[in-house]
Amino acid sequence: MKRWIFCIFWALAVPAAVLAGTTAQLRVTGRIVPNACVPNFIGGGVIDYGAIPSGALSPHAPTLLPARSVGLQVSCGIPASVALRLVDNRPLTATEGMVKTSARPSMLRDGRYFGLKNEQGLRVGGYVLRFEPRGDAASPNLQMSAPGNAASGAWTARTDGMLLQDTLYTWAAGQRNIPAKMQQMDATLSIQPVIDARNGGLADEIPLDGSATFELVYL
Repeated sequence: MKRWIFCIFWALAVPAAVLAGTTAQLRVTGRIVPNACVPNFIGGGVIDYGAIPSGALSPHAPTLLPARSVGLQVSCGIPASVALRLVDNRPLTATEGMVKTSARPSMLRDGRYFGLKNEQGLRVGGYVLRFEPRGDAASPNLQMSAPGNAASGAWTARTDGMLLQDTLYTWAAGQRNIPAKMQQMDATLSIQPVIDARNGGLADEIPLDGSATFELVYL
């Protein structure tokens, strides 16, 4: 997602006969960003689990579904420094069942968890996202917690492959904690859902609806 900033500040002009010598100032500010950085999911951005038999889901405990992977590429017209930020379009409050996806205690408003809802907008589970490790270290290896400003915040080495909401991720320049200028950037994402069927409703067909936006931020 390209971001253009264009601000105009107006000052009210007062007739010179009233206040001689006053001035009105117009400021135009902006930022020209690199030419056309485009994110793209390899094979499309839909992870389809198809028809999941209700008999495969436990009515007494959350059920972990198999992990799936998808490739992500960011291509730029010229070398540029960019970061990724995730926004959950189906937000939820984590439950104890979500622990199965990360093997960690869940907390209220935990940024690791993304929501899975049914067509009525009710929660039926959730999922976590991870950057899969790769030998060529192609995945983003720096992160910065929001609301840190990318222009003034401090980048730190990413020690956990799990993606968090309200966090910026970028690719490092060598061994330093400095975003690199690159023309082609790659990552492999792992998606791990968990379905919580303890509220019943397994006799009916339940469409699963999960959605997250990957926002591209120029640095």
